[in-house]
Amino acid sequence: MKKIANRIRSLTNRFIKRTVWYDNLWDGALKIINLNTFGLQVVNTGSGSGVHNFCYDGLPIKGFNFALGPQSLVHDFNILKNYFSYFEKGCTIFIPICPFSGMVVKYDKAHNFKYYPMLHPATIDNFDETERNLAYKTLNDPLGTLSLACIKGILRADILHRFKSVIHKTHKPSIKQSADEMMRGWLKQFSIGDLKDSISDVHGQDLKKRKVVLGEMLDFCTERGFRPIVVIPPMHPLLSEQFPRTFETQYMDPMKEEANLRGVLCIDYMRDNRFFNDSLYETALFLNKEGAKLFTRQILSDVKIIL
Repeated sequence: MKKIANRIRSLTNRFIKRTVWYDNLWDGALKIINLNTFGLQVVNTGSGSGVHNFCYDGLPIKGFNFALGPQSLVHDFNILKNYFSYFEKGCTIFIPICPFSGMVVKYDKAHNFKYYPMLHPATIDNFDETERNLAYKTLNDPLGTLSLACIKGILRADILHRFKSVIHKTHKPSIKQSADEMMRGWLKQFSIGDLKDSISDVHGQDLKKRKVVLGEMLDFCTERGFRPIVVIPPMHPLLSEQFPRTFETQYMDPMKEEANLRGVLCIDYMRDNRFFNDSLYETALFLNKEGAKLFTRQILSDVKIIL
């Protein structure tokens, strides 16, 4: 009977691990947790735009997308520290920088959950041993660890996912709507009244901290024989045109300078007219699958990795 019970439990866990609820629980991190490919030739870090804008499917290289959204440069750096042994010598590492990458964002305890199974404890901010144990138990035995949450979560998340998919197809927000919503969200999140205003003392200090992180990240890569490249990803012109040059000078150029100081290539696609077509975008900031494939192939061609 015990063998039968264990078999049922194993099959149930296998089913749970294929659900939308389980995938959402790890917030996209399962691809990294389950990584078993060595000799990677091209990788990228990043937050939401990194997740959506890089796709190595069908390309003649070993590539991997380490981006998770939302994610700070500190998290990017910690992932590199833990996974660089998977990289081939000379591996190209694309490090996306977005308009507010220089800002310090405070994440709650729940945000750490997905990092416990993939990062060394010393590289996890606000490490909690109890949370780490819970994360590992949930990863291996979600039924036994979160049995009630599993049932409720699967019913809610998977059914809701199907419902949202139908709604999204019939009532998808326009590119303009997504651009305006995204800008309103950023202004509220970072307490900015006008993008033309002088950068505040608080944001100026945040920027200095993130510059240090980026610089250390670039040094880490070059010291190990990798090729870091800083990338400003493309965005739809309905969003990019809302950023005045004064904003870029204050918030983005200092990040680019960290690359320039080290002789690291920095490529800016923010207003690249090759990516102005509406058909390439899921939102004003995120490319769709077709757009991601086009962009990835283009950047690999621009840096002479593929022809």
